Amino acid sequence: MRMALVALCEDHPEIEIVGEAENGLEAVEAARRLQPDVITMDIAMPHQDGISATREILSEADTSIIVLSSLSEQRHTLANELLNLGAVDVIWKSASMLDIDLDGIAATMLEKIIFWGRNSFGSEQDEIGDSPKIEILVKRKEPKLLLLKAGAGSVPILKDIVETFSTGCLPVLISANVPRSCIESLETFLKRKSIRPLMPVEDGLGLETGVTYIMNEQSRFGVIGERGSCRFRPLALLDAKDNLITTLVKSGYLPVTIALPGVSDEYLLHPENVFSGGQFCFLGEEGRSPQTAPSKEWISINSRIHLNRVLEIL
Repeated sequence: MRMALVALCEDHPEIEIVGEAENGLEAVEAARRLQPDVITMDIAMPHQDGISATREILSEADTSIIVLSSLSEQRHTLANELLNLGAVDVIWKSASMLDIDLDGIAATMLEKIIFWGRNSFGSEQDEIGDSPKIEILVKRKEPKLLLLKAGAGSVPILKDIVETFSTGCLPVLISANVPRSCIESLETFLKRKSIRPLMPVEDGLGLETGVTYIMNEQSRFGVIGERGSCRFRPLALLDAKDNLITTLVKSGYLPVTIALPGVSDEYLLHPENVFSGGQFCFLGEEGRSPQTAPSKEWISINSRIHLNRVLEIL
């Protein structure tokens, strides 16, 4: 298993293997010395087990730890303990070599390593002050929902938002353009950080104030008014011309949409095709910004401080 994963990582241009460890003590020492973005951890190791190693590493650094183990007993309890300690994902494999799909597990691990590696938590906020344009933008109309368009690299910002966004404000919908294999671990990670209830979007789920919702963008849900409330429904069941935002507007949930770093190039090249109602902000990345402005209510915000200003006004 380890050899298969190492081989895949060595062949990937975004990954550099900075070290390996044979036991928990070596893992703690290597993490302290090398400060990696991602650590893959086993539970059953000599000298120091993976649980205590994870606890010690995360007490010193904010590192993404993915646990892979073949232990067959108390999986639910162990998974909860590891996630509560701060591990971002726990993957179980069969204890029998006859049942293990080595290539499949290694490919899944690779996808998760790339995803969490792009979401390093060590970036500093860029403090450049408040923007009066932001207050004008948000106050121009009365928003009913905050829509966060997220992609690879958005997790540190999402973490900050769910940790600080108050319980008495607008409903929040996170539409995440991430690999399907990573959406569940992202949901679990954010749920443990959120001060509000955080729920995965599913067919028939009602939209309520004070709740944060998360969905994989590829699942393609919209919102429709039904029996005095608004509920999520698959877009395939709604008007063929609609997208998520048009269904929100039709249902009375005028959104403030914030495109976070890591969104696909479609949002940057053709935002007018993606954002079709409400008010829009783009949290910029160096060298990347929208090519066209669909309305006067589109602005770019180029720092976390600006983002915090938007959230304060909401």
